[in-house]
Amino acid sequence: MTQNKRRYNNSRVYFDPVKNTAYSDIPFGTREFRLIKDLNSVILKRCYQFDSMHEYYCYRIIGLMLPIHLQLLRQVNFLVVPKTKLGSAVTYRADLVIAPVEIPEISIRQWAIKPQPVPFNFLIIEPKGVLTETARIKHLMLCALNKVTCEQILFVASNYATLNLPSEVKTSLFHLSSTLESRLNLIFGG
Repeated sequence: MTQNKRRYNNSRVYFDPVKNTAYSDIPFGTREFRLIKDLNSVILKRCYQFDSMHEYYCYRIIGLMLPIHLQLLRQVNFLVVPKTKLGSAVTYRADLVIAPVEIPEISIRQWAIKPQPVPFNFLIIEPKGVLTETARIKHLMLCALNKVTCEQILFVASNYATLNLPSEVKTSLFHLSSTLESRLNLIFGG
């Protein structure tokens, strides 16, 4: 089990934007990372939490490349199935979302959770080591509800796994910067 966990880089990463330092459970060979035991409660409160190193690396690459007129949001919930008498609502939590900076974050989150399509351009970035069937079904439902088009989502495969998806909706971490630049030009214009 631990071998598979390390294979897909599923160790949790905490990133402190004030100190520009990342913390994790396992030691790293770079000076950027520190052990999680070095965290105190004050640092932990201001840290961004990532479910994997792969997600953290995607966040850092996108953060470095993002134009000034766009913003990067984390963990945005998109409504897939509204709440009914038969059951509760089903949401799709996007790991990273790029949206125009002139739209406040609260408005973006409110529009994403409504049943109608979002009235502005955005791009969902999904760092995935393995694409689960649940995630695949939710993504297809989002597309069927016209909340997301194929151009508005980009799956980023880790180096260890390949996603069984069409090439136009996926890239690897190695090619993320060039793919992201072309996708941003396509959605938000030059």
